Amino acid sequence: MRTIWVFSIFSAPPEHEMRLRMTKFAEEFVAKGDKVVIFASSAIHNTDVNMIEDDSLYVSKKYNGVDFVFVNCSSYNTNGSDRIGSMMDYCLRLGKVLKDFEDPDVIIAESPYPTVAFSGIREARKRKIPCIVEVVDLWPESLVVYQGYGRHHPVIVALRMLEKWFYKKANAVVFSMRGGWDYIKLQGWDRVIPKEKVFYINNGVDLKDFYSERDTCIFADEDLDDTSYFKVIYCGSIRYVNNLGPVIEAAHLLQQQGSKCKFILFGDGNERPELEDICKREGIENVVFKGFVEKKYIPSIVSRADLNLISVRETPIGRFGSSWNKMFEYLAAGKPIVSNFRNAYDILDETECGIITDDQSSEAIAAAVLGIAQLTDEERAEMGRRGSAAVKEYDYTYLAAKLKDVIDRVTR
Repeated sequence: MRTIWVFSIFSAPPEHEMRLRMTKFAEEFVAKGDKVVIFASSAIHNTDVNMIEDDSLYVSKKYNGVDFVFVNCSSYNTNGSDRIGSMMDYCLRLGKVLKDFEDPDVIIAESPYPTVAFSGIREARKRKIPCIVEVVDLWPESLVVYQGYGRHHPVIVALRMLEKWFYKKANAVVFSMRGGWDYIKLQGWDRVIPKEKVFYINNGVDLKDFYSERDTCIFADEDLDDTSYFKVIYCGSIRYVNNLGPVIEAAHLLQQQGSKCKFILFGDGNERPELEDICKREGIENVVFKGFVEKKYIPSIVSRADLNLISVRETPIGRFGSSWNKMFEYLAAGKPIVSNFRNAYDILDETECGIITDDQSSEAIAAAVLGIAQLTDEERAEMGRRGSAAVKEYDYTYLAAKLKDVIDRVTR
């Protein structure tokens, strides 16, 4: 039996978990006889929940055989200084928390933030054990693309130096996007980072859970049950990065054309009120906002769609591929998919289970939706079958075995 520590700042209890990657990997490892401890932030991302309401340094919980340790971190409501403060709480307090636990055989540090990777490598070096860094978000590249920071801003320069350092020092680097090595080469770091320690393991879906929840956790909703419309389903955040403005405009175009399409949006975010106001002001009646729903209802929702929609703002990050969680739930649903952003290594292109628009205009989105709506039932079903077949390669059982191979390499 091996003991594996996982530093995953966003991991959460099952009722709040939206990013299943590390939790599912941990459950698979535990099922094979390993002991896994996930060290997460007590401030649950995108919620008002904090697991610690006093001065305790940490609190321990157990879910599905996996040990969770929530490090006391301040709550935050924005992507500004309060979120940065909470992130620093995690990094500064983690070392104190770890003193209460016996050394593991390996550390996996999931890096939405370079600081988490730094903590993983620092602690691994203290204990003379290997560290695997999981890169699920390209920081600080995301800050440049989405937050408007200049590439020469002191914060970006410092984070880029830290990023290069942890790529060099990690025993293995696992990217959730297929173009991770392309990214390293673009930075000019391939001269100091050997390709043989860089791996690719995308996000995925637990197919057993998906099909079980689809059949048992039925989301009661009149719009989902309405067969008089062609139902276009979107699940996800409603924020700048999701670029849903053109989707609303596309719905308006289809309404004006007399199309029987209804756009049903599940999720929340800071742009939702503005988009709802646009719909009211312009008389857009074929868009319905449903708000946040528990993840257990997503299989029921996306499986009752006629078409599932991906909307992401086009950025240069797409050249390295994608790892959207919703993509794999959509594939598992066995329904056609429309995406308004073509990535390198695009899974939709490879599986031929939908349409990727040539641009992000409302006209292009409307044309793609209408193109799917005008297919025969059998043609749409065949698209869905191709997706259902392809998603088997992204079942978390299969992906966990790939990560286990990486662990075996670094612990020999």
